[in-house]
Amino acid sequence: MFLSRVQVSYNWPGNVRELVNAIERAIVLGKGPQILPNDLPEEIRNVIPTYSTVETIRALHDIEKDYILAVLDKLNHNKILAAEKLGMSLATLYRKLKEYDNSADFED
Repeated sequence: MFLSRVQVSYNWPGNVRELVNAIERAIVLGKGPQILPNDLPEEIRNVIPTYSTVETIRALHDIEKDYILAVLDKLNHNKILAAEKLGMSLATLYRKLKEYDNSADFED
């Protein structure tokens, strides 16, 4: 799962009670032993993660990889749209996915 590989931050727009309610909802409606992105409210699911250097400094290549994979996930793995939104050619996106050794996860 993508989110398990990335340290993300999200500026929660509500108060603690609303956060607790969102987590409880995810627990009750979730289909498995873990809370997955689809179990969370849509306004959280659709956020592209932001990165923090609070704990560790990561290589730019790794941040780029995680961001590209997050964009693909958000766009339902539509490579043409993702390449457009990322400002790169489709060939560049495919090259990067091959470089990340994840191209099999995003086949058409």
